[in-house]
Amino acid sequence: MSAQHFCRRCKYYDPYYTCELRHFKKTQFGWCSQKRKIVPSREGCGAYATRAPQCHGEELTRVALNGILNELAEIRSIMEERSHETEETDVQHLRGV
Repeated sequence: MSAQHFCRRCKYYDPYYTCELRHFKKTQFGWCSQKRKIVPSREGCGAYATRAPQCHGEELTRVALNGILNELAEIRSIMEERSHETEETDVQHLRGV
């Protein structure tokens, strides 16, 4: 069986962990929600489905902040345009035009 079809890479597989002194350690077994039983991580079956890639928290934060910064830049440019428009109308009123 090829490595790409091992249970540990299946979306239906949830690995079990043991609590060590300072961290958690992944075991060689986990729960298969399709078979509804505990299975070894290196086993495979016909219900295999590829797990969606997981984005890391730091990457998600960077993408979200980039989007917020872009929105703020757009808001700033709109406010600057409105500020220039009001300055022009104030100058025209002072001149009596």
